[in-house]
Amino acid sequence: MPKNLKHWKNRCPKRKEGRKSPSARLLDWTENPFNKIYQLYFYTKHGTKMKRFHEATTKEFDFVLKLLKEDWCGLLELPTFVWSFVLPRSLHAQVRTHRHWSFFSESHQLSLPTEFANQGDYFSIRKPPLDCKITNLEIDAMHNAQMSYINLLAEGVLPSLARGVLPMHINLGLIAGCNLRTMFQTIVLRNCDILQGSYWQLLLEEMKNELVTKVDYRLGLLFDLKPCSANNKCLSSIEQELRIQEKDPHEPCSIYLKRFAHEKD
Repeated sequence: MPKNLKHWKNRCPKRKEGRKSPSARLLDWTENPFNKIYQLYFYTKHGTKMKRFHEATTKEFDFVLKLLKEDWCGLLELPTFVWSFVLPRSLHAQVRTHRHWSFFSESHQLSLPTEFANQGDYFSIRKPPLDCKITNLEIDAMHNAQMSYINLLAEGVLPSLARGVLPMHINLGLIAGCNLRTMFQTIVLRNCDILQGSYWQLLLEEMKNELVTKVDYRLGLLFDLKPCSANNKCLSSIEQELRIQEKDPHEPCSIYLKRFAHEKD
């Protein structure tokens, strides 16, 4: 048994609920991004004299927001944003499917998560109203997984193999970089209450708070857009039809009922 794991054998686990995740922290960003795009656009198109970059006016902000919705101007890729995320493994895998982001991830092979249950370092199921039975079942499951992982390591199993027993809700750190266009596309695509909303809505709310506080308060408007409002198409139309026909136990989306269901009548 490795020396650094001897103290884990037969250790009595503490009981602690999961900490807040997902979380997002904006580490670095291009200042005054909307004003820069606006000035560069008119300088390139019409030779307008460049001025010192400043916070965008309402007119400038609305103009660049229109460019984002139309999605054709290469200047949208100039402003960059660097994020630090803490995500459950299940959401971590989804975030990394966005190909135009840059990622650098924490590895559970190197940073052995031998105390994730003791420290509550995992995404906790949020089921309103608060259900103590569900919370206790979740805590027990996390401690069982933690002890199984520790025991496998103690038996000499490689971390890259032992981590297969780790829960999908254990947290992972992720550094992510993107430009304004990519960030806008991701926010709109994922801002759906139906498609993994239990994960993505929490992360988007964290991102919104960071952008509004640190960059520009009007960036909160980006989070009012839904995939169907941008594309005039529902990404979960098959599921919605099943719900309307009561072949799916979940409630249909209110937006779908108002905007799309009547088109089939």
